[in-house]
Amino acid sequence: MKLGNYYKFITVEKLEPTFEKLGTVSTLVLGIIYGGSNLWFHQEYLHGFESRFLQVVLVPLIFLLAGVLMAYLTRVALMLAFWGFSRGLGGLGDISKLYRFSGYGLLPLCLGAPGIAYFGNVSLEARTPVVSFVLGILLLVSIFLTILSWHRIVMATQQFSRWKAWICLALTAIFTFSVFYLVQPS
Repeated sequence: MKLGNYYKFITVEKLEPTFEKLGTVSTLVLGIIYGGSNLWFHQEYLHGFESRFLQVVLVPLIFLLAGVLMAYLTRVALMLAFWGFSRGLGGLGDISKLYRFSGYGLLPLCLGAPGIAYFGNVSLEARTPVVSFVLGILLLVSIFLTILSWHRIVMATQQFSRWKAWICLALTAIFTFSVFYLVQPS
């Protein structure tokens, strides 16, 4: 499958009902990967519980549910940010189309979710160069593919030109990084 074929479904004028279901499944998969990665990098914390039920069932379930919740919150937050900036740039403002495609916009992040969990949870002293390199490359590739996906999504759902979609993407990125900077602990 060529990389260009990955984006051909976005140019379809009539949205099929399966898009929303597949977007939901992709968001769920991203959440499970992210939650599972966090669980993997918190093995010491997990083994600190005396109860076998907590070690095997309850705490892993909480990690997985937290990962799924984070994926859905990310999907909704990005969709709302893109919707707001699209409206500001004169787009159609059809939030239902953005929601249907937003799951596909997060699909490439499945590659980078372990890297996000690794760099967010493992201390600098505990990181190994090989793991850091591999997960860093996967994270960069996933971010690049996510940017391309959202560019196509904004073009298709808001009927923007390429440049207007890039401007919308840049504004959303600046806004997102500003929020991350504000909530980052000092």
